[in-house]
Amino acid sequence: MQTTSRVEAEITDWPKPGERVGGEDRAALGKELRKRYEAGASIRDLIRETGRSYGFLHRLLDEAGVTFRGRGGARPSRRPGTYPVTVFRPTGEQRARLAASLRGEYEGSRLAVPDLAERHGLTKSLVRTLLQEAGATIRIGAQ
Repeated sequence: MQTTSRVEAEITDWPKPGERVGGEDRAALGKELRKRYEAGASIRDLIRETGRSYGFLHRLLDEAGVTFRGRGGARPSRRPGTYPVTVFRPTGEQRARLAASLRGEYEGSRLAVPDLAERHGLTKSLVRTLLQEAGATIRIGAQ
């Protein structure tokens, strides 16, 4: 007769905090936690679900062979238009032409630095730097 471990039988019936988990139960629990973690659950989510400590879950996931995500975990994608898609670092003549163009647009309109940055797909910092290089006076209150 083949027996099924408690963890395999019903994974929602987590071992209580302080209860030792070893052998097949530990391996099966690690496998289930790994599956949930790799599906996007954070360690904090697993803490709430299981009632176990961060250290216990981290050790169990490590034993199960998980490749841990960086701090912050899986993040939703950024809203379109919020950040530039690629980093743009103009140099030389291209930089001077862009700086002059931005200065003309900035001084000929009431657009603020963030508006110019969004319009051109650049960072606010780069737009501000280019405007200063082109000799523009940054308006008070404009970022």
